[in-house]
Formats: sequence, C-alpha cells, structure tokens
Amino acid sequence: MLMVIANKITTLLSSTIRDSITNGKTIRVQITNEATRFAQTRYSFQPFILRFSASQVTAKQTAKELINYIKNNVNFELDIVGCRESKVKCAANEIDILLFVKNSKSFAFLLDELNWPQSIDGQQYTFPSKPSIPSQLSIVVKNVSLRINIASFTDDLKNAYPSAENVIRLKNKNQTDIKLLKVEFKSVEERNTVLERRKIMVNYISYDVEQYLGQAKVLICTKCQGIGPFKRQCQQVNETCKVCGVSCHDIKQHQCSFVPKCIHCGSSHNSNDPKCPVVKSFRASLTRKLLSLPPTSSYSTDCPADFPRLASAQFASIRNTTTNLILLKLDVINKCVNKLNDNIEILARKTEQFEKFMADKIESDIQFDKRIQAL
Repeated sequence: MLMVIANKITTLLSSTIRDSITNGKTIRVQITNEATRFAQTRYSFQPFILRFSASQVTAKQTAKELINYIKNNVNFELDIVGCRESKVKCAANEIDILLFVKNSKSFAFLLDELNWPQSIDGQQYTFPSKPSIPSQLSIVVKNVSLRINIASFTDDLKNAYPSAENVIRLKNKNQTDIKLLKVEFKSVEERNTVLERRKIMVNYISYDVEQYLGQAKVLICTKCQGIGPFKRQCQQVNETCKVCGVSCHDIKQHQCSFVPKCIHCGSSHNSNDPKCPVVKSFRASLTRKLLSLPPTSSYSTDCPADFPRLASAQFASIRNTTTNLILLKLDVINKCVNKLNDNIEILARKTEQFEKFMADKIESDIQFDKRIQAL
C-alpha cells in the first residue's frame, strides 16, 4: 500500500498544500523527492520484537534460525525483509531483536504465537509488545448504525469469521463516532474473501465493505524538524530541538528547557508530534489529493499502444545453421523412436502368440490326463 501511495506522491512533487490552522496561520508545504523515498523505503509492517536475556544474540542469526525452523517444522516460507538490534527499552544484559516482514502472509503467520519456537539458537525470549495489525489485514464496514452494540456485533462477527481480531468504531476529525467500523483480521485469505464478496453478513444484516486505506506517513526531518527533507540532505546549518524548538549549532550541547513548543504551530507539544495540527492538515490534504487521482492498477493490461507493430524484416528468410542441425537431429531421433515402436509391436505379437501356445498346451495336457484315467 505504501508503494501505491509513493507512486501517487511522485506526481505531486511540484504541488503545494495550503490549509488553515486553528491559530489562523497558512501553511505552505511542498512534497519533496525525500518524502517520496521515505514512503517507498519505510517498512510497511510494524516489527515483531523479541527480547533476549543474553546480550550476545545477533539480529541476523536470530532471523536465520527463525526462518530455518519455520521452513523445516511448519513448511512455510517466512519472508523477512530486515532486522536490527535495540537496547533502548532493555535492562542490563538484555537486548531486543526487531524483525520486519515483507508481506501480509508472513505478518499474519507470525501473529499466531503457536508458530514460534520455544527458543531460538538455544536462547529463551519473550515478547515485550505485539505489533498492531496493519491496514493490509483490515477492512471497513459501512453504514453500521450508531445504536448498535459493538460487543454484540464483535461476537457475531467472530462466530462467522474466526480470524476477525478487533472491531473499532471510526471517528471523524471532531472525534465523533461515525457509521464506519474498522475490522482487523489475522488471516489474509479470510480478509480477501470478504473483500471479493464486497459484503459481510453479521446478525442477519448485510453490510457493504471496502478496503481500509492507511494514512500516508509524513516525513519529519530529525535535524530541522521540518516536513519533507531527510537529515543527511537537510540544508539548514543549525539543528533544532524537537522539544523546545530552539535552534543551536550542536544539539548535544544544547540545554533544553523541556518546555514543549512546536515550531510548526507554536503549541505546547513536540515539533515531531504526529498530532500536530500542521502535520494533520498536511496528511489530510495529501490524502484528499491522492484519492482524487485516477486509481492505478497493478495488473497488466493489453493495450495495443504499448505493443507497436515491429518494422518489416529486411530479408525474406534468415539462414540459421544451428537451427538446421537441430532439426536434422530431431528427425533422426524421430526415426529411431518409430523403429523402436515397431520392434515393440513385433515383440508384443510374439509374446501374445507364445502365451496362446502355452494355454493350448496346458489344455491339451489336461485332456490327455483325462483319457488316461478313463482307460
């Protein structure tokens, strides 16, 4: 899904987005190439975090051992696109291994803890947290009454679709409930089946469903805290503190006041907060523009314009010695096969004649024995 969003973003590189914020400011943000690459290269799924009590565990070895175990014991091709180590939230002598999967099938497979081994490379591990179910495993149920009991709806839904994990009532920008429900599945097949039918039956009521589209991720520079550029390509000389918003030459020597102030809207929150009105406005406007574009299909279409007629050949025929030799050898092989078939037919006829002779001989011997006994 992120790849589709990125492809659409590339068509808007020269466009700008203007939105009115609550404080009356007008924000002008240009969609850059860096934002496009960010959408293309970020992992589509949250990582599975494994916490080990031994600090000598490595991410690559853990991923390799897990892939081999699942392949040999469960007969499933696990597709891991990346892995890394982290000690940010770990105690002493602990390490977290983050595993990123490539597709929704691998993600759904790892959601089931029964598919995991008891230990990896002889080391015990725990799950400090579980990744949230992505939009690739979610659908939207439309026109669900606001008076309906969500708990009862969830129970009826899980009885009909066992892989349905969570049911969430969506809200509008004013945080008011709307008639849309987000349903998260743990099975790719069951979710795709529902989308193909475009209907879902819950408690004898049929609801329309459609694919859930995740929000586009907004790239915020970790150096200047601006929307758009990567840190290594940022043109600002000084660094900006994400908490207080003060610009300084060396962020490591900066003495932060720890009073949050956003450089985008001036409110009391960090500058990289995704709930910032500026960031939310940018994301909303970007989503509206993306939805207004004609949909792009990943399926190939046989368009005649994509396959123009080739120019006429300069020669009527092309001599190819290699092709002629191959054809001659094929003719020889064909003759040998035909001759072999003839020999097999001859042997079959002789075998049939011999079997008939033996049957007549046995019958003659039986009649001869009966005559002897009669005498």
